[in-house]
Amino acid sequence: MPLLMAGECEEPLVTDSGFDLWCGEALCAWQIDAGTVTKVPTWHARDYGADLVAPGTTISQLLPYGSGDVTCIHFELLADIESSANVVLELDFGDGAAPVSQVLSSGAWVPVDYHLVTPTYFQAVRVSIRKDGVGRAVLAKIQASKSSSACAGTPPAGATGRPLGATCEAVAQCAGGRCAARPAATELILDPGDARGVCTACAGDADCPAGDVCGLGWSPAFAEPFPACLPPPGLVLGDRCLADGECRAGVCCAGVCSTCCASGPACDPGQLCLERGRDASGAPLRAAFQCAPGASAGVASAACLSDADCASGYCAGDASLRVCAVDGRRCAASADCPGPAGSSCIAIGVAGGRCQ
Repeated sequence: MPLLMAGECEEPLVTDSGFDLWCGEALCAWQIDAGTVTKVPTWHARDYGADLVAPGTTISQLLPYGSGDVTCIHFELLADIESSANVVLELDFGDGAAPVSQVLSSGAWVPVDYHLVTPTYFQAVRVSIRKDGVGRAVLAKIQASKSSSACAGTPPAGATGRPLGATCEAVAQCAGGRCAARPAATELILDPGDARGVCTACAGDADCPAGDVCGLGWSPAFAEPFPACLPPPGLVLGDRCLADGECRAGVCCAGVCSTCCASGPACDPGQLCLERGRDASGAPLRAAFQCAPGASAGVASAACLSDADCASGYCAGDASLRVCAVDGRRCAASADCPGPAGSSCIAIGVAGGRCQ
Protein backbone atom coordinates (compact mmCIF):
# COMPACT_ATOMS: atom_id res chain seq x y z
CA MET A 1 0.00 0.00 0.00
CA PRO A 2 2.74 2.59 0.80
CA LEU A 3 4.36 1.84 -2.55
CA LEU A 4 1.08 2.32 -4.38
CA MET A 5 0.38 5.56 -2.53
CA ALA A 6 3.82 6.91 -3.38
CA GLY A 7 3.45 6.20 -7.09
CA GLU A 8 1.99 8.63 -9.59
CA CYS A 9 -1.60 7.96 -10.58
CA GLU A 10 -1.70 8.17 -14.38
CA GLU A 11 -4.92 8.58 -16.34
CA PRO A 12 -5.14 6.20 -19.35
CA LEU A 13 -5.61 7.75 -22.78
CA VAL A 14 -5.84 4.75 -25.11
CA THR A 15 -8.95 2.59 -25.47
CA ASP A 16 -8.26 -1.17 -25.46
CA SER A 17 -4.58 -0.87 -24.67
CA GLY A 18 -4.29 -4.67 -24.37
CA PHE A 19 -5.96 -5.51 -27.72
CA ASP A 20 -8.64 -7.50 -25.90
CA LEU A 21 -11.69 -6.13 -27.72
CA TRP A 22 -12.34 -7.96 -31.00
CA CYS A 23 -15.37 -7.52 -33.22
CA GLY A 24 -15.21 -10.92 -34.89
CA GLU A 25 -11.75 -11.02 -36.43
CA ALA A 26 -11.22 -7.24 -36.37
CA LEU A 27 -10.10 -4.93 -33.58
CA CYS A 28 -13.02 -2.92 -32.19
CA ALA A 29 -11.21 0.15 -30.86
CA TRP A 30 -8.31 0.40 -33.31
CA GLN A 31 -8.53 1.50 -36.93
CA ILE A 32 -6.71 -0.65 -39.50
CA ASP A 33 -5.21 1.89 -41.89
CA ALA A 34 -3.33 -0.60 -44.06
CA GLY A 35 -2.44 -4.28 -44.26
CA THR A 36 -3.78 -7.20 -42.23
CA VAL A 37 -4.14 -7.72 -38.48
CA THR A 38 -5.01 -11.09 -36.91
CA LYS A 39 -5.82 -12.21 -33.37
CA VAL A 40 -3.12 -14.49 -31.92
CA PRO A 41 -2.00 -15.69 -28.47
CA THR A 42 0.75 -13.63 -26.85
CA TRP A 43 2.90 -14.40 -23.81
CA HIS A 44 0.01 -16.52 -22.49
CA ALA A 45 -2.24 -18.79 -24.56
CA ARG A 46 -5.37 -17.07 -23.20
CA ASP A 47 -4.08 -13.53 -23.62
CA TYR A 48 -4.71 -12.38 -27.17
CA GLY A 49 -2.85 -9.71 -29.06
CA ALA A 50 -2.61 -8.16 -32.51
CA ASP A 51 -0.31 -9.67 -35.14
CA LEU A 52 0.80 -7.12 -37.74
CA VAL A 53 1.00 -9.62 -40.56
CA ALA A 54 2.49 -7.96 -43.65
CA PRO A 55 4.96 -5.12 -44.21
CA GLY A 56 3.12 -1.81 -44.27
CA THR A 57 0.42 -2.95 -41.84
CA THR A 58 -0.66 0.06 -39.76
CA ILE A 59 -3.16 0.47 -36.95
CA SER A 60 -4.13 3.76 -35.33
CA GLN A 61 -6.38 5.39 -32.77
CA LEU A 62 -7.38 9.06 -32.48
CA LEU A 63 -7.08 10.33 -28.92
CA PRO A 64 -9.46 13.27 -28.30
CA TYR A 65 -7.05 15.13 -26.03
CA GLY A 66 -5.40 18.48 -26.72
CA SER A 67 -2.59 20.56 -25.28
CA GLY A 68 -4.94 21.79 -22.56
CA ASP A 69 -5.49 18.20 -21.37
CA VAL A 70 -2.07 16.58 -21.45
CA THR A 71 1.54 17.78 -21.45
CA CYS A 72 3.39 14.50 -20.96
CA ILE A 73 2.49 11.03 -22.27
CA HIS A 74 3.85 7.85 -20.72
CA PHE A 75 3.92 4.88 -23.11
CA GLU A 76 4.17 1.31 -21.81
CA LEU A 77 4.60 -1.33 -24.50
CA LEU A 78 4.81 -5.12 -24.53
CA ALA A 79 5.45 -6.84 -27.84
CA ASP A 80 7.22 -9.71 -29.56
CA ILE A 81 9.23 -8.09 -32.34
CA GLU A 82 11.85 -9.94 -34.36
CA SER A 83 15.00 -8.07 -35.30
CA SER A 84 14.10 -8.30 -39.00
CA ALA A 85 10.87 -6.39 -38.37
CA ASN A 86 10.89 -2.62 -38.10
CA VAL A 87 7.96 -1.42 -35.99
CA VAL A 88 7.43 2.30 -35.51
CA LEU A 89 5.25 4.15 -33.01
CA GLU A 90 4.09 7.49 -34.46
CA LEU A 91 2.18 10.40 -32.96
CA ASP A 92 0.53 12.86 -35.33
CA PHE A 93 -0.61 15.99 -33.49
CA GLY A 94 -2.48 17.35 -36.54
CA ASP A 95 -0.46 20.56 -36.50
CA GLY A 96 1.04 20.36 -39.98
CA ALA A 97 4.41 19.23 -38.64
CA ALA A 98 5.93 15.79 -39.25
CA PRO A 99 4.71 13.09 -36.83
CA VAL A 100 6.87 12.28 -33.82
CA SER A 101 8.20 8.73 -34.27
CA GLN A 102 9.93 6.10 -32.14
CA VAL A 103 11.26 2.77 -33.40
CA LEU A 104 10.20 0.02 -30.99
CA SER A 105 12.90 -2.20 -29.55
CA SER A 106 13.02 -5.79 -30.77
CA GLY A 107 12.73 -8.71 -28.40
CA ALA A 108 10.30 -11.28 -27.02
CA TRP A 109 7.86 -9.74 -24.53
CA VAL A 110 10.31 -7.19 -23.17
CA PRO A 111 8.46 -4.32 -21.41
CA VAL A 112 9.45 -0.92 -22.82
CA ASP A 113 8.70 2.55 -21.46
CA TYR A 114 8.77 5.88 -23.32
CA HIS A 115 7.96 9.39 -22.15
CA LEU A 116 7.05 12.22 -24.52
CA VAL A 117 6.52 15.89 -23.81
CA THR A 118 3.68 16.97 -26.09
CA PRO A 119 3.58 20.14 -28.21
CA THR A 120 1.86 23.19 -26.74
CA TYR A 121 -0.55 23.73 -29.64
CA PHE A 122 -2.40 20.55 -30.60
CA GLN A 123 -6.10 19.65 -30.38
CA ALA A 124 -5.96 15.86 -30.74
CA VAL A 125 -3.33 13.21 -31.38
CA ARG A 126 -3.44 10.10 -33.55
CA VAL A 127 -1.34 7.20 -32.26
CA SER A 128 -0.19 4.83 -35.02
CA ILE A 129 1.84 1.63 -35.05
CA ARG A 130 3.36 0.60 -38.37
CA LYS A 131 5.32 -2.49 -39.35
CA ASP A 132 7.83 -2.02 -42.18
CA GLY A 133 9.92 -5.21 -42.00
CA VAL A 134 9.11 -8.84 -42.78
CA GLY A 135 9.63 -10.41 -39.36
CA ARG A 136 7.13 -11.28 -36.63
CA ALA A 137 5.50 -8.34 -34.84
CA VAL A 138 2.83 -9.17 -32.26
CA LEU A 139 1.51 -6.46 -29.96
CA ALA A 140 0.28 -7.42 -26.49
CA LYS A 141 0.00 -3.96 -24.93
CA ILE A 142 0.35 -0.31 -25.80
CA GLN A 143 -0.78 1.91 -22.97
CA ALA A 144 -0.61 5.68 -23.18
CA SER A 145 -1.36 7.65 -20.04
CA LYS A 146 -1.06 11.16 -18.72
CA SER A 147 2.03 11.80 -16.63
CA SER A 148 2.56 14.95 -14.61
CA SER A 149 6.13 14.64 -13.38
CA ALA A 150 8.17 12.23 -15.53
CA CYS A 151 8.76 14.80 -18.30
CA ALA A 152 9.84 17.67 -16.07
CA GLY A 153 12.67 19.67 -17.61
CA THR A 154 12.30 18.13 -21.08
CA PRO A 155 11.49 20.54 -23.95
CA PRO A 156 8.18 19.95 -25.74
CA ALA A 157 7.99 18.00 -28.99
CA GLY A 158 7.80 20.35 -31.94
CA ALA A 159 9.42 23.17 -29.95
CA THR A 160 10.75 24.56 -33.23
CA GLY A 161 9.55 24.50 -36.83
CA ARG A 162 5.91 25.15 -35.93
CA PRO A 163 3.65 25.85 -38.94
CA LEU A 164 1.47 28.90 -39.59
CA GLY A 165 -1.45 28.97 -37.18
CA ALA A 166 0.33 27.12 -34.37
CA THR A 167 0.44 28.61 -30.89
CA CYS A 168 3.85 30.00 -29.99
CA GLU A 169 5.68 31.60 -27.11
CA ALA A 170 8.81 32.78 -28.98
CA VAL A 171 9.92 33.66 -32.52
CA ALA A 172 12.38 30.76 -32.62
CA GLN A 173 9.52 28.25 -32.40
CA CYS A 174 7.94 29.28 -35.72
CA ALA A 175 9.17 27.95 -39.06
CA GLY A 176 8.45 31.35 -40.64
CA GLY A 177 10.31 33.24 -37.94
CA ARG A 178 7.32 35.31 -36.83
CA CYS A 179 5.45 34.86 -33.54
CA ALA A 180 2.94 37.64 -32.86
CA ALA A 181 0.02 38.37 -30.57
CA ARG A 182 -3.17 36.78 -31.90
CA PRO A 183 -5.41 39.56 -33.35
CA ALA A 184 -8.86 39.88 -31.80
CA ALA A 185 -10.50 39.30 -35.20
CA THR A 186 -8.99 35.78 -35.34
CA GLU A 187 -10.42 34.67 -32.00
CA LEU A 188 -13.66 32.71 -31.90
CA ILE A 189 -14.51 34.09 -28.47
CA LEU A 190 -12.63 37.16 -27.27
CA ASP A 191 -10.40 36.40 -24.27
CA PRO A 192 -8.36 39.42 -23.15
CA GLY A 193 -6.61 37.29 -20.55
CA ASP A 194 -5.18 34.87 -23.12
CA ALA A 195 -1.60 35.92 -23.86
CA ARG A 196 -0.85 33.18 -26.41
CA GLY A 197 0.96 34.11 -29.58
CA VAL A 198 0.49 32.60 -33.02
CA CYS A 199 2.91 31.75 -35.85
CA THR A 200 1.93 34.19 -38.58
CA ALA A 201 2.99 35.13 -42.11
CA CYS A 202 2.45 38.85 -41.66
CA ALA A 203 1.59 41.70 -39.33
CA GLY A 204 0.39 44.00 -42.13
CA ASP A 205 0.15 44.37 -45.89
CA ALA A 206 3.77 45.53 -46.06
CA ASP A 207 4.93 42.03 -45.07
CA CYS A 208 3.18 40.44 -48.07
CA PRO A 209 4.10 40.22 -51.77
CA ALA A 210 2.99 43.14 -53.90
CA GLY A 211 -0.77 43.13 -54.43
CA ASP A 212 -1.55 40.78 -51.53
CA VAL A 213 -3.14 41.75 -48.23
CA CYS A 214 -2.47 40.48 -44.72
CA GLY A 215 -5.75 38.69 -44.12
CA LEU A 216 -7.29 35.68 -42.46
CA GLY A 217 -5.66 32.30 -43.19
CA TRP A 218 -7.10 28.88 -42.35
CA SER A 219 -5.58 25.46 -41.73
CA PRO A 220 -7.37 22.11 -41.27
CA ALA A 221 -5.12 21.62 -38.23
CA PHE A 222 -6.46 24.57 -36.25
CA ALA A 223 -9.91 25.84 -35.32
CA GLU A 224 -8.71 29.43 -35.04
CA PRO A 225 -7.51 31.35 -38.12
CA PHE A 226 -4.28 33.36 -38.31
CA PRO A 227 -2.76 36.27 -40.29
CA ALA A 228 -1.66 35.16 -43.77
CA CYS A 229 -0.88 36.79 -47.12
CA LEU A 230 -3.85 36.54 -49.51
CA PRO A 231 -4.91 37.97 -52.87
CA PRO A 232 -7.54 40.74 -52.47
CA PRO A 233 -10.46 41.20 -52.40
CA GLY A 234 -12.02 37.74 -52.50
CA LEU A 235 -14.40 37.69 -49.54
CA VAL A 236 -18.12 38.41 -49.60
CA LEU A 237 -20.66 39.58 -47.03
CA GLY A 238 -20.72 37.05 -44.18
CA ASP A 239 -17.18 35.69 -44.68
CA ARG A 240 -14.75 35.78 -41.75
CA CYS A 241 -12.00 38.39 -42.25
CA LEU A 242 -9.08 40.17 -40.62
CA ALA A 243 -8.78 43.41 -42.60
CA ASP A 244 -10.99 45.68 -44.75
CA GLY A 245 -8.88 44.93 -47.83
CA GLU A 246 -10.01 41.29 -47.88
CA CYS A 247 -13.69 42.14 -48.37
CA ARG A 248 -15.33 43.11 -51.67
CA ALA A 249 -17.33 45.78 -49.84
CA GLY A 250 -14.18 47.08 -48.15
CA VAL A 251 -15.56 46.65 -44.61
CA CYS A 252 -14.36 44.05 -42.09
CA CYS A 253 -16.32 44.58 -38.85
CA ALA A 254 -15.56 42.48 -35.74
CA GLY A 255 -13.93 39.82 -37.90
CA VAL A 256 -16.71 39.45 -40.51
CA CYS A 257 -17.11 41.06 -43.95
CA SER A 258 -19.94 43.56 -43.47
CA THR A 259 -21.63 46.55 -45.11
CA CYS A 260 -21.22 48.88 -42.11
CA CYS A 261 -19.47 49.16 -38.77
CA ALA A 262 -19.40 51.43 -35.74
CA SER A 263 -16.30 53.08 -37.22
CA GLY A 264 -18.02 53.59 -40.61
CA PRO A 265 -19.38 53.75 -43.20
CA ALA A 266 -22.61 55.16 -41.81
CA CYS A 267 -26.06 53.85 -42.71
CA ASP A 268 -28.82 55.91 -44.34
CA PRO A 269 -30.91 58.09 -42.01
CA GLY A 270 -33.36 56.01 -40.02
CA GLN A 271 -31.29 52.80 -40.34
CA LEU A 272 -29.07 51.25 -37.68
CA CYS A 273 -25.91 49.24 -38.21
CA LEU A 274 -26.72 45.94 -36.49
CA GLU A 275 -25.14 42.51 -36.24
CA ARG A 276 -27.16 39.97 -38.16
CA GLY A 277 -29.21 37.50 -36.11
CA ARG A 278 -28.03 33.95 -35.50
CA ASP A 279 -29.94 30.68 -35.68
CA ALA A 280 -31.53 29.00 -32.66
CA SER A 281 -28.25 27.32 -31.73
CA GLY A 282 -26.36 30.63 -31.70
CA ALA A 283 -24.46 29.88 -34.90
CA PRO A 284 -22.44 31.30 -36.44
CA LEU A 285 -20.47 32.68 -33.50
CA ARG A 286 -19.61 35.79 -35.53
CA ALA A 287 -22.18 37.37 -37.88
CA ALA A 288 -22.05 40.20 -40.42
CA PHE A 289 -23.03 43.79 -39.60
CA GLN A 290 -25.56 45.36 -41.98
CA CYS A 291 -27.74 48.42 -42.21
CA ALA A 292 -31.20 47.26 -41.05
CA PRO A 293 -30.60 43.52 -41.68
CA GLY A 294 -33.78 41.60 -42.55
CA ALA A 295 -35.87 44.79 -42.67
CA SER A 296 -36.45 44.85 -46.48
CA ALA A 297 -34.49 48.10 -46.71
CA GLY A 298 -31.89 47.22 -49.38
CA VAL A 299 -32.14 49.08 -52.67
CA ALA A 300 -31.25 47.56 -56.06
CA SER A 301 -27.63 46.31 -56.22
CA ALA A 302 -27.15 46.58 -52.43
CA ALA A 303 -25.22 43.71 -50.86
CA CYS A 304 -27.50 41.16 -49.20
CA LEU A 305 -27.56 37.75 -47.56
CA SER A 306 -31.27 36.97 -47.77
CA ASP A 307 -34.43 38.05 -49.59
CA ALA A 308 -35.55 39.79 -46.39
CA ASP A 309 -32.65 42.25 -46.75
CA CYS A 310 -34.07 43.68 -50.00
CA ALA A 311 -36.93 46.05 -50.70
CA SER A 312 -37.71 43.92 -53.77
CA GLY A 313 -37.80 40.74 -51.69
CA TYR A 314 -35.21 39.12 -53.96
CA CYS A 315 -31.50 38.62 -53.18
CA ALA A 316 -29.62 36.98 -56.07
CA GLY A 317 -26.06 35.66 -55.90
CA ASP A 318 -23.58 33.00 -56.89
CA ALA A 319 -24.72 30.17 -54.60
CA SER A 320 -25.52 29.37 -50.99
CA LEU A 321 -22.96 30.76 -48.52
CA ARG A 322 -22.11 27.88 -46.22
CA VAL A 323 -19.83 28.19 -43.19
CA CYS A 324 -18.77 26.03 -40.27
CA ALA A 325 -20.96 26.73 -37.24
CA VAL A 326 -17.95 26.32 -34.96
CA ASP A 327 -15.68 28.96 -36.51
CA GLY A 328 -17.23 30.55 -39.61
CA ARG A 329 -14.80 29.23 -42.24
CA ARG A 330 -16.22 28.35 -45.69
CA CYS A 331 -17.34 24.74 -46.11
CA ALA A 332 -19.20 22.46 -48.50
CA ALA A 333 -20.02 19.73 -45.96
CA SER A 334 -19.65 19.04 -42.25
CA ALA A 335 -16.52 17.00 -42.98
CA ASP A 336 -14.79 20.29 -43.89
CA CYS A 337 -15.27 21.65 -40.38
CA PRO A 338 -12.84 21.16 -37.48
CA GLY A 339 -13.79 19.83 -34.10
CA PRO A 340 -15.64 16.67 -33.01
CA ALA A 341 -17.61 14.52 -35.42
CA GLY A 342 -20.89 16.16 -36.27
CA SER A 343 -19.60 19.72 -36.39
CA SER A 344 -22.08 21.31 -38.77
CA CYS A 345 -21.71 23.18 -42.04
CA ILE A 346 -24.61 25.64 -42.11
CA ALA A 347 -26.10 27.91 -44.77
CA ILE A 348 -26.14 31.54 -43.65
CA GLY A 349 -27.35 33.21 -46.86
CA VAL A 350 -26.50 33.98 -50.47
CA ALA A 351 -22.82 34.18 -51.47
CA GLY A 352 -22.11 37.51 -53.18
CA GLY A 353 -25.78 38.42 -53.01
CA ARG A 354 -27.17 41.64 -54.52
CA CYS A 355 -30.68 43.03 -54.17
CA GLN A 356 -32.56 42.93 -57.50
